[in-house]
Amino acid sequence: MRFRLVDKILSLQSGRLIETVKAVSFEEYQLCHPLGIDEQWVPTLLVEAMLQSGNWLIIASSDFTQLGLVVQIKKINIKRPPGRGERVRFEVGISSLRSEAALLEGRGWIGDEEVIEGIGCIATLAPLAQFEDPDDLRVIFSEIAPGVKVEPHPELVLPNGK
Repeated sequence: MRFRLVDKILSLQSGRLIETVKAVSFEEYQLCHPLGIDEQWVPTLLVEAMLQSGNWLIIASSDFTQLGLVVQIKKINIKRPPGRGERVRFEVGISSLRSEAALLEGRGWIGDEEVIEGIGCIATLAPLAQFEDPDDLRVIFSEIAPGVKVEPHPELVLPNGK
């Protein structure tokens, strides 16, 4: 089973920026309870939600031919994990793009309060079809990004999806 931690894609500028939302459900909130930690969501899942947002940016911008595999993160600053029912709005951007890798930066807010910042995330680009079914991800994308239109970014699209 794989956690899908992006509930909605609000906007996407191909190869540049994505804005997403993650709402913490009661069930997700309870993941820390067996560890004796109450009143917060697992902080590493907050990081994963931000990274998944960046991956949706790469996947959609590449016309579902590539994904990003995180190889390095320079800095993550979690100011506070979200509570039950809180919604985190993420903005993740590609600050530098090469044929083999993308450099991502991201932030997340609950209301006007910044709760996470990620700097210097390097994701090596890999053929999506080696890891996921592109058609399955197209269906998921259509469900979480209703009305969001994406023009493929020429530097990200692999010829013939390979």
